[in-house]
Amino acid sequence: MAFQRSKAMQSSRAFYRRHEPRLSALFFVAGVTWDLAAYDRVDSWIVSALLFTYLLGLGLLMVASALVEAGRTQRPGLLRYRNALRYGIQFCLGALLSACVIFYFQSASLTQTAAFLVVLIGLLLANEVIHRRIFNLYLLLGLFLVAAYATFILIVPVLAGSLHVWTYVVGSGLALLLVAGIIALFWRWQVFTRWRQLLGAGLVVTLLFTLLSTAYVRNWVPPVPLAMRHGGVFHEVERRADGFHLRYEPAPWYRFWQTSSRTVHYVPGEPVYVFTAIFAPTAIETEVRHHWQHFNPADSTWQTTDEIGYTLRGGRREGYRGYTFKRFMRPGEWRVDVRTDGNRLLGRVRFEARAVETPVEGLRERLYD
Repeated sequence: MAFQRSKAMQSSRAFYRRHEPRLSALFFVAGVTWDLAAYDRVDSWIVSALLFTYLLGLGLLMVASALVEAGRTQRPGLLRYRNALRYGIQFCLGALLSACVIFYFQSASLTQTAAFLVVLIGLLLANEVIHRRIFNLYLLLGLFLVAAYATFILIVPVLAGSLHVWTYVVGSGLALLLVAGIIALFWRWQVFTRWRQLLGAGLVVTLLFTLLSTAYVRNWVPPVPLAMRHGGVFHEVERRADGFHLRYEPAPWYRFWQTSSRTVHYVPGEPVYVFTAIFAPTAIETEVRHHWQHFNPADSTWQTTDEIGYTLRGGRREGYRGYTFKRFMRPGEWRVDVRTDGNRLLGRVRFEARAVETPVEGLRERLYD
């Protein structure tokens, strides 16, 4: 029986080596598909538990693998499964990055906040090949910091029921402390044997943490865990018992992917509405503000004309509905930035306003419940 098991194991390994590129791609697609189904809501305790489990597993596997590679352990179990430790690191890091990509994708908009999402996607794809070719502790520490940072600034506001600067400070601080703890273990267990190695690791982590903090300050990091589900410009928004009734101009036929038109024709004095639906975790309550901005072609700048806010209370899957309106419009290009009270950009509604003499006919109506 032992021979058969050994023979079967050898056959399995040979099969995997022959088809490794195809199997890796298959496992990657299957993993992402599973994550899309599993990570339904960021405020689920199961999601939080999974993310923390992956983060803890990644840290433990990194330490164990570093001890093996540095020759600081003689435990047969660790030495025998040296390659398995690398695959474990790849799995845990991939699971964390995949979950973060899903949640950050929901919060990112086609603005500067997409930059951090692009970085996460790049790291997710690179994770599929990088661990098979190199083992570099500086690289691992950097990847761990990014994964921990993205995880903690996502989860801490959910657990705290608030989205403010202090939740970011706590989340990013926890990520930094966790990485610092791993570096301290590397020094204590002589994975790092020279001061230059210790200082090098500290420098890598410090520079990367500075870049991440700068990205947050510059509003390049999506405002997780909030996510704008819907936003658009309308002629009328009316709240009734069955939901919000929205009246709009239909989009041109060649913009088949849009329901409402990006151009709104208004009679001077007629209000123009911007409606948004924003998802927030159950316990979170914060304020959302609509920044109405008109484009000035004379100096190519966006000028804020109005800032109108309303309170957002989380928990609703389709998003907390709210709207603002402006009665005295100017023709031209407009945008409405949807921001939190901490000035985090949730999304942006762009449209063109054109003045007409008579009210527009043929408006359509939809219900947003």
